[in-house]
Amino acid sequence: MTARRIGLSLFLTAAAVPAAAHHSPARFDTTKQIVLTGTVADYSWRNPHVYMAIETQGPDGKPLVQQIEAGAAALLSPGGVTRDAVRVGERVTIVANPNRGSGRIVMGLKLTKEDGTVLPLNARELRTIGPGDATASTISGTWVPQSAGFYALVGGMASWPFTKKGLEAMAGNAAAVDTAQEQCLPWGLPATMVMPNVFTVEVDASKVTLKGDYLNVERVVHLDERARPAGVVPTLLGYSLGRWEGGTLVVDTAGFTPQAEGFGFDRPSSAAKHLVERFSLSADRRRLVYEASVDDSEYLVGTVTHRSEWDYRPDQSPTVNPCDPEAARRYATGE
Repeated sequence: MTARRIGLSLFLTAAAVPAAAHHSPARFDTTKQIVLTGTVADYSWRNPHVYMAIETQGPDGKPLVQQIEAGAAALLSPGGVTRDAVRVGERVTIVANPNRGSGRIVMGLKLTKEDGTVLPLNARELRTIGPGDATASTISGTWVPQSAGFYALVGGMASWPFTKKGLEAMAGNAAAVDTAQEQCLPWGLPATMVMPNVFTVEVDASKVTLKGDYLNVERVVHLDERARPAGVVPTLLGYSLGRWEGGTLVVDTAGFTPQAEGFGFDRPSSAAKHLVERFSLSADRRRLVYEASVDDSEYLVGTVTHRSEWDYRPDQSPTVNPCDPEAARRYATGE
């Protein structure tokens, strides 16, 4: 079985990985670190992973081109890493977690340039930037979910009360998970909403549009409809109806397709999934409070909830990098 997407390899220590996780960080030894010094031979700024290679020496002293897996461009960018941060031909030193197997790819943690500049290659190494001094007047604008919310969701999900049917679906979803990854499909909700990438929120009289930079997620929340139209075709992200309660946007979403990772982190959801979200400004207007309540009568016992915050980052731009199938395949296969 192979692991899914950036989250498990980039955000989690081995102790925090849900029981269903496999590929990453399982193929990397996160209890050990190696130091590699050499010249950058390749640097690919991509989603869902950045890849690079350096010309160095192997343990036997012979020349070696070492392949390195780093975080997604969409996730490294809010932490201050850019497409132009590394150049082919530069001399660098990289700290990484070694591969448990062949060693063909290692998981990069941080890179130090000759001038002393240190760049994180892994979300665990990203410094917390937080919101600036700017304040928002509405939920419209540019936001970055805090990584603490990501950790909170994955930690809480480990104890979500799955039904017998849900556990059986989880145990047998490996092939579907792999297929979804190679097809560059995003996680389902609410996991997608806690990924610390750039979200832009646009509001008009009839709808609210939420766009996530990671895997180019786009959700439309319909404000001018009281009920979902008959014959709505189910989708991964469902069909969302919204209403205002003062300054709070309340979103009710149903019409989901069954998904191997409908909840994210290898957790499946059924067509019965139902999600209610609330988006509201914090008291200081520098954060967006995100609250989610989800139930799935087939796969969950009762309702589960989550709360996290997004930082207001009006000067942050999305990478607008589509998911690269080759990078997705490399992450899936480890080659």
